[in-house]
Amino acid sequence: MSENQFSPKPTTALDDKRAVEPLLVCLQDEDSNVRRHAAEALGKLGNQRAIAPLIACLKDQDVNVRSFAAKALAMFS
Repeated sequence: MSENQFSPKPTTALDDKRAVEPLLVCLQDEDSNVRRHAAEALGKLGNQRAIAPLIACLKDQDVNVRSFAAKALAMFS
């Protein structure tokens, strides 16, 4: 079985507004994969509180985080 089959999906609780705050915290994580998944999940949630933090992620050192932040922001339009 692949590793991805056992990885928790960041989008499992997307209908739960309580997920927003922990995901916003994850945008500051030292692991770029955590930041990337958080950006993706926040985009799918569509909560307005995520816009400013996602804009800040456009300056992230990791290109994948920047890319997912841009895609997440596009979901708001």
